[in-house]
Amino acid sequence: MKTILLVDTEFVNLSKPFVYDLSYIIATLQGDKYVVLKSVGNVVKQVYQNRMLFETAYYSTKRPLYTKALRSKDYQKQSIKDIMTELKNDIEKYNVDCVMGYNVNADNRSIAFTTDYLKTENALKDLNFIDLMPIVVNYICDTDNYKKFAKENGLITEKGYYKMSVESVSKYIYNNAEFVENHLGKDDNKHELELLNYVMSIGAKVEKLPKRFLKVA
Repeated sequence: MKTILLVDTEFVNLSKPFVYDLSYIIATLQGDKYVVLKSVGNVVKQVYQNRMLFETAYYSTKRPLYTKALRSKDYQKQSIKDIMTELKNDIEKYNVDCVMGYNVNADNRSIAFTTDYLKTENALKDLNFIDLMPIVVNYICDTDNYKKFAKENGLITEKGYYKMSVESVSKYIYNNAEFVENHLGKDDNKHELELLNYVMSIGAKVEKLPKRFLKVA
């Protein structure tokens, strides 16, 4: 895939997947790594400004982080219609081949839900989606080194599976067990791109793979 759109959403919750953060990176393959062409942080105006709805969000305590990001112009506040218009234009301008993300199906569902509810055309609806997570699982998590790191640093779920979130795997590739994501979409995009370039550096290809979970032996 020559040019990708790496998307990350933050939404209210699973039962009300209204997107309040829709951020993305457009990156192109140069040599053996993806290089950023454009990075955008978006707060969805209709959801973010609905305080009663936003206060029910899983990460509602992040509001001060968004306030700071908006004031610094690192984020922009736009209607879902304007975000979709910008996305559509960027997809055409940069000749995007596919949409990627970590557990990208959740992003796809939440964007589809929000655009449908707000009666807006979904700019991503006809694109090919490739989930980054199974690629990372195959090339990083299902290795003796990662499993050893996970056991030593408590990256095991209550049900006995290895944790394989962006944050967990980033702890490993940064060799920093104290690393914590701030869960703003634009920052998550950066970490996901670093994961993509890391797995490519050890032989991975951008391709659709089945989702896997790894149970501790």
